[in-house]
Amino acid sequence: MSDDVLRHNLSFNIMCVINPASHKIKYSLFSERGCVNNSPSHKDEEKLLFCMDSQTELLIKLLKEKREAQGYSLRKLSSIIGVSFSTLGRVERGDGEPDNNTKIRILEWLGDDARRAGLNFDSVALVHFRARKQVDSETVQGLLRVADYLKRKYGSDSIHTVMEQSSTEDFDAAISLTKDEMEIMANAFRKDVGLLENEPLDPFRLKIEGVEIMSFAEVSGLDDYLKSQLLNSGKQSWSAMSIPLEEDTDKWAIVWNNSQSQKRQRVSLLEEIWHILLGHKLTRITKVADIYGRTFAEVDEHDAYYLAAATLLPSVVIKKLVKEKQKISEVAAAYGTTTELIEYRIKRLGLWREYKGMKVTLSA
Repeated sequence: MSDDVLRHNLSFNIMCVINPASHKIKYSLFSERGCVNNSPSHKDEEKLLFCMDSQTELLIKLLKEKREAQGYSLRKLSSIIGVSFSTLGRVERGDGEPDNNTKIRILEWLGDDARRAGLNFDSVALVHFRARKQVDSETVQGLLRVADYLKRKYGSDSIHTVMEQSSTEDFDAAISLTKDEMEIMANAFRKDVGLLENEPLDPFRLKIEGVEIMSFAEVSGLDDYLKSQLLNSGKQSWSAMSIPLEEDTDKWAIVWNNSQSQKRQRVSLLEEIWHILLGHKLTRITKVADIYGRTFAEVDEHDAYYLAAATLLPSVVIKKLVKEKQKISEVAAAYGTTTELIEYRIKRLGLWREYKGMKVTLSA
């Protein structure tokens, strides 16, 4: 019996082959030139087949050529462009199709080499938002509409103006702060706003020079469909967004998702504030094959989250919790955070073994 074939016309052609013996589905991407089976064995009926379109194949070829010409190992390139070592390895071997976020990072790094070869992406905007890694295109479009509206309301240009004046060749590897540096910065922030060392912080009361801070509900003038989209169907996909209002980025707007829990909102808002205070590189929103993608530095995300957590939960509070064996749930309630965030702080401060009372001895 021959395999049943079902074809769908998506952004790539996709052929679904149903194995009649097992009723399991194999997927194979193919271009107009036809599909090449990257798996040498045809006996393994359950193995996935990957076949890339000609532009993706060219992208990978240019990636490998430039990497080797510059003498970079995969691990070194991974640290430069922010794509994991394992993902780069799979991409270069042709073991899988790179997602749009990965393609964008590679295209940025290739720069003129990609453009000369006819490879590019549609520049859309520069903003920063906290969202799921694979946030859906509809939510991204909705957030960009909000960003554009706020730029026109509080700034001088549309969100696209900043994008057009940005260089794709300005791709610097992010530099991580040390734990001690971030603890000092968080304590200094708390001192600047007049808090005692163990006093809870209400992030919603913060005012920062040059930064308009508002919940999504406070953004007036948006149409009902957009509001419904971002606060109902897409509410779990994003947490907060910061938008540069001027070309020199001296003025900002921060919008946070008020449909999420108050505990999550506190962290999300502080993360965006720290992204601005640290001068982190903006997220590049781009479109490849009608699908939106974005770039972001894992190091920057880590540091902003760490500082948000340390600002909400200063080290003196966590150390006291561990020393006096306080209940995490009670401290979380007092500081308006989740128990998970407190556990994160305990672990990052190196106090987990003490908190758990795990004794270490030598055998006789």
